[in-house]
Amino acid sequence: MKTRTLLILGLVAVLLGLALAAPLAAQAIPTTDRGYYDATGAHDPTSTGYRAGNALIGSTYRRNFFTFDLSGIDESVTAATLMVWNRSTTWDSVDSSETYVVYDVATPLPDLLAGTGGLACYDDLGTGTTFGSYILTALDVESEILIPLNAAGLAAVNGAIGGDFALGGAFTTLDADPATEENAFADTVGSGGAAQLILQTSAQAVDALDRGWYEIGGQHLPENENYIVGNCPSCPISDYFRNFFVFDVGGVDALVAGATLAVERRTYYGHLAGETYDVFDITTPLGALLGGTGGLAAYADLGAGLSYGSYDILIPGTPALLEVPLNATALTALNEAGGLPFAVGGALTSLDGDPATAEQLFGGTGGAPNVTQLVLDVEVQWTYLGAGLAGTGGRVPLLTATGDMLGGDLVTLRLDNALPGADAYFVLGVALLAAPFKFGVMYPSPDLILGPLTVGPAGTIEFGFSWPTGIPSDASLYYQYWIQDPGGIVGFAASNGLQSTTP
Repeated sequence: MKTRTLLILGLVAVLLGLALAAPLAAQAIPTTDRGYYDATGAHDPTSTGYRAGNALIGSTYRRNFFTFDLSGIDESVTAATLMVWNRSTTWDSVDSSETYVVYDVATPLPDLLAGTGGLACYDDLGTGTTFGSYILTALDVESEILIPLNAAGLAAVNGAIGGDFALGGAFTTLDADPATEENAFADTVGSGGAAQLILQTSAQAVDALDRGWYEIGGQHLPENENYIVGNCPSCPISDYFRNFFVFDVGGVDALVAGATLAVERRTYYGHLAGETYDVFDITTPLGALLGGTGGLAAYADLGAGLSYGSYDILIPGTPALLEVPLNATALTALNEAGGLPFAVGGALTSLDGDPATAEQLFGGTGGAPNVTQLVLDVEVQWTYLGAGLAGTGGRVPLLTATGDMLGGDLVTLRLDNALPGADAYFVLGVALLAAPFKFGVMYPSPDLILGPLTVGPAGTIEFGFSWPTGIPSDASLYYQYWIQDPGGIVGFAASNGLQSTTP
């Protein structure tokens, strides 16, 4: 009885507090600045080009740098990759390859960015602790260069969380002859030279089990992992393509509170106004989808059905790694997967309908080690108990949570997919009831009911609070929302149930 009373009273006050915005985990961080210093110690702060090596123009030798704002990262980084563009249209070296090395930067950031670092800064950008390297060849013309950071680089990234992080870069294979052309990363001024620091945090990343395309005639080649999408008039097989990705989520045994589809872009052709890439559910049987027997129905399926999310692609400045946030409908499907594979389809929904117009994304992705991941925010102290009850438009409200339930730890509870403006009732229990109620399931014992609470215009309610101290270990609480919704079977919709367990 004491534990029961403590659990309820400890949460009453905090659940009535102000709603807080849930933090979003960043995965791809754009540069805050970039550029180069030449061998005279000069840097133009107004230029964002980062050509490096011996370019035979101006001062001969150049070394480059990149800076990033890591203030939005709030958890440990487990892997980091520097992505830079080699936009050169030709191989700009007399040698068959050149080695580009990434270093730490000791120069104070204000001096680095203002161009006052001088010769000492030029030296700094090509010396010190090595964070990674890449051997460029003629195959890297007009392509993205991905440089994984080593253990020292990863430690430096984690040490810089909450602040700024800088990297220097230099070619270490130059022959020292000022008359010899050996350089890369030309034409990187402005948005065309966009660079990123791609981070993998403690969030769980699941690599694609399979991926591919179906073309408008219903053909899919199972051996081909290219995931092109859109209209490709020059492609030999077909014009129109839609793609798919399949993930094994059987190892995920806790609440999935957030998910992002992270896909490496490679090529992109589209209108100046941009294109829209939409992600959908897949109803085609998995065996038929992967085996190439899905036919015309599979092609149609990949671009229709339940929306899981979308991404607006703009020209210029399209990032190398497209991160598509998955919505509440997708999160519900993920939590309901029950160990089965999770599949998504994708289509460019902004095509102009002219077969002669090149509008395509993800070309050149066959046979390459491209990033195709499902990045999951898995909350290990929370358990998804089962689906809720659909309301208006067939939408099933989704209740998610974050937090480790340690004394003083920030905990958030978020409702999505509810009817905007509706009255909602939050049910909290110290025991699992799991009883039939209004053609749905009442998961918590109704020990505390808060409401009515007004659903926001985006269909959300979010509470943030500090977890009370003194809650016994291995204690469980149960949560659910019920929403007045005329589109529900008896005038109500309901969220899924949640269980929290203190560590």
